[in-house]
Amino acid sequence: MSRTGRHSAPKNRKLVTRKLPAIAVTASLVLTSAVAFTAQSNSATKPETKSTIKQVAPVTKTITKSAGTKASAAKATPKKVASKKVTPKKLSPEKAKARAKVKARIKARAAAKASARKYVAARMKAQRRAATRSRTIRKLSGQVASIKSQLRAPGISGKKVIALANNYRGVPYILGGTSPRGFDCSGYTQYVFRKLGVNLPRVAEAQFRATKRISRSQAKSGDLVFFHDRKGYTYHVAIYAGGGKTWHSPRPGRSVGPGRVRTSNVTFGRVSSHKAHSALLRQLAAKQAKLARLSRTK
Repeated sequence: MSRTGRHSAPKNRKLVTRKLPAIAVTASLVLTSAVAFTAQSNSATKPETKSTIKQVAPVTKTITKSAGTKASAAKATPKKVASKKVTPKKLSPEKAKARAKVKARIKARAAAKASARKYVAARMKAQRRAATRSRTIRKLSGQVASIKSQLRAPGISGKKVIALANNYRGVPYILGGTSPRGFDCSGYTQYVFRKLGVNLPRVAEAQFRATKRISRSQAKSGDLVFFHDRKGYTYHVAIYAGGGKTWHSPRPGRSVGPGRVRTSNVTFGRVSSHKAHSALLRQLAAKQAKLARLSRTK
């Protein structure tokens, strides 16, 4: 290959590179002219678009108003839908008889179930009533037997009196007191014996007159001890606990508790069996009457 042939290609490349700046210049001129033209066209069309927007706005408002009025009118006046009358199909006589038989059978079953439920409820109620009646009879029979055994006893049990008197230990002395909030001497004895069904008078002197006189050697637990002054007036009463000991509510500033008989000017009294048994007799009569009513009614 000759030298001229070897160097021909680079020459052509140089020519291309020389032509490129001219093409770039022409392209830039075309672009600038296009940009200028678009800018002029935009500036010319801007006022027109503003005016068109202003003109279109009231039109859209009127359109929306008219649409709203149409919608409200449509809501106010709903469309009337023509109701179709459904005519029941006429059944054949055989089918009507079969349907009536089915309905009658269903009603009969429901009535039978209701009557069976009523019968079961009534039977259960009667069984419960009989069970409560038998329990009440057994309870009343036991109470009647207990009262009869108490009536066979000679009088009030001294152990019961002392046990009940001990329950109110520590209750303060209050003048005129007759309740566990506070006792005086005669209020204490009256309250204890009332719990046992015996009604004693209110004051010590009246209790002294209501009891039976006994000697000191005959006194036992559950009897009453009356303290007298020189003139014979009863100023204090206590429950005798045996062995010279008592239970009483002594004086202001003290409380219910045990004490001792320290003077000889005392009198012992016993609640009569009639008074002791009077409350028991009333209870026995009431319970026997109730038991007779229950035994008559079945």
